[in-house]
Amino acid sequence: MDLTTPYILNFCKGTKFYTQKMCCLSFVCNVFIISWLGVLFSSFNSQFNSKILLGLVLLLSITNLQLSAQTIPETIKNANDLLAANRPTAAMEKYRRAAYFSAKKEKPYIWFKAAEISDTKNLSNFTISVCDSVLSCQSTDTLLVIKTLLLKIKHLILTEQFTKAEQNLSNSYLVSSSEFQFDEDLLLLMIKIYSNKPDEAEKLCTKLSKDSLAVKQIFSEYMNLPKINPETAANLSALLPGAGQLYAGFPDKAIKTFVLNAALFTVFYDLSVNYFWYSGFLSIYPWFQRYYVANVKNAEKLSFEKRKEKKDKFVTKLIKFVISKTRNK
Repeated sequence: MDLTTPYILNFCKGTKFYTQKMCCLSFVCNVFIISWLGVLFSSFNSQFNSKILLGLVLLLSITNLQLSAQTIPETIKNANDLLAANRPTAAMEKYRRAAYFSAKKEKPYIWFKAAEISDTKNLSNFTISVCDSVLSCQSTDTLLVIKTLLLKIKHLILTEQFTKAEQNLSNSYLVSSSEFQFDEDLLLLMIKIYSNKPDEAEKLCTKLSKDSLAVKQIFSEYMNLPKINPETAANLSALLPGAGQLYAGFPDKAIKTFVLNAALFTVFYDLSVNYFWYSGFLSIYPWFQRYYVANVKNAEKLSFEKRKEKKDKFVTKLIKFVISKTRNK
């Protein structure tokens, strides 16, 4: 393999060695290096033939392609393995290579396969990005477009991009499709709950399940759940380190935070009494930033997570209820 191609043809790996684009690239880069060598040799040997030069170019191009190339299925397999290893950036590059060198009709299917795998890994931002790649291919396969839109909306909801999710639900493909109407209604139900619109969610749920009494009972249980306010958690932790964590429902983390901050303030008090308060403050300031300020931020983060966890459980329960009622009809 010559010196030029490992750098120039690296992004071409993932396609068959006889792909036209790869052949052209390999030919061009080998022309440069062999031409340079030809000039060098011809300065020593006047009999150096241009036909020999061209033959060397072609020979090295074909050899390089055979050594460096992969097939498109091999590249997709590598991308799947990278995604399974939780390396979405590297996987995205592999999928991009495979899609770039595949036929136009195959591109959206390659991207959609990537979206399905990333969906199983709960990589929401990656899934949204890949779904956009599917839609940008402008496929004529209506079923593929609808499935992609539904998958994208699901992950827009999970990343709390509710406005974008509703905008995608009004897409002409989904509006004109009656086959996936139930899936669209479930996604709309999720949007209403996650965007804190319980009244609208209850009406939609009643419409889908046709069981108003059961729906009212489920929603009354949800409304009676203790509400966790992240701002309250942060304020409590600011007043007493660990109190916000305890409020959010993490007693083990509350004890740990309280002990660390108590030790910190003990050191500050000791230095202030024995030396000077300013010296004590300078000594503990880095630890103050690390433990006290972080304790406030941590309490807020934990309360967000706890609130989302409760909401996720409610949404799961509600969707299972709606599906069971629909199947029984």
